[in-house]
Amino acid sequence: MTSRAQKMAMLGISILVSVLLLEIGSRLIFPVFPGARKIAENGAELGENDWRIPGIQYQQLSEEYQVRTTIDANGFRVPSALTEPETLILGDSFTFGQGVADEETFTARFCKEKSWACVNMGQPGAGTVYEMNLLEKTLAERDWHPKRVWLFVLAMTDNFYFYGNDLFDNWQSGQAKASPTAPRQPQPEPKEPGVNRLRALRDHLVGASNLMRIAQFILGPYLKSLWSGKAEGDETMLREALERTAAQFQRLDRLSRERAFDYQIFLLHPKEDLIRGSYAKTLARLNAISPKPLVDTASALLDDPKRHYYRYDGHFTPEGHDRIAEFLKSQAF
Repeated sequence: MTSRAQKMAMLGISILVSVLLLEIGSRLIFPVFPGARKIAENGAELGENDWRIPGIQYQQLSEEYQVRTTIDANGFRVPSALTEPETLILGDSFTFGQGVADEETFTARFCKEKSWACVNMGQPGAGTVYEMNLLEKTLAERDWHPKRVWLFVLAMTDNFYFYGNDLFDNWQSGQAKASPTAPRQPQPEPKEPGVNRLRALRDHLVGASNLMRIAQFILGPYLKSLWSGKAEGDETMLREALERTAAQFQRLDRLSRERAFDYQIFLLHPKEDLIRGSYAKTLARLNAISPKPLVDTASALLDDPKRHYYRYDGHFTPEGHDRIAEFLKSQAF
């Protein structure tokens, strides 16, 4: 028994040493850093909210992209409307254009094609509550009178806890007062202990191990789609999120009448919603709470989600933004 225990111990030590050597080698040969960094023109890394400084230019830098980003004098991403804007486009980081250059966002592509005076009011980390607060504040302070307001909602109902899901952000906003300067507050923990532990373990491993980051980089869409199946949200929380989202839709509807502008609500899907085929369910749940039917963009991206979304980052690639821009041009607005 002693000999067997010694052999098992030696095997365990050998495996541990091999893993450590692979970890060290992977960091030297193929280092992968989680998330994206914002690098100013002077080479300094920007803080979480420094990108909001009017007139700033910086690089979005990650394993998958290095792109120019310009914030206009109003604090929004270019293109800048040279006259009073006729179209305000609201949304989160997908609308802002995380991972693509200034001219590659679907707002820039579409508005240039249509010769519309647009403002891209997309805010990384924002949910619908924050976006509506921003809209009301901007209209009041700048006295803009747009012809139309387009709200882009990123949502997936089968995975309520999905990071960046506007539904979860809207639920979260009901738990603590939304900050006027920071869209995303620290996320409260889900009610399901099993999901809690899995999320914590996953985040710890990805943060600590380059090997895990490489696995996520290579197998990202599939790992996330599998995780989506394990992390379906608590139905009570989801209903609360939908109620709060419905209140924001009603708020937009009311504001459109008060300010005499037309509006549309567009549904964007995380790629896992397309891969799993649950996008129709998401659309149905949101249409049930909206004053008018949402414009669903799934058809623009279904043919090849792997091409239209970054594998590791998860945001739209330039091809994805191009598809959304072409989709918008195909609609009768």
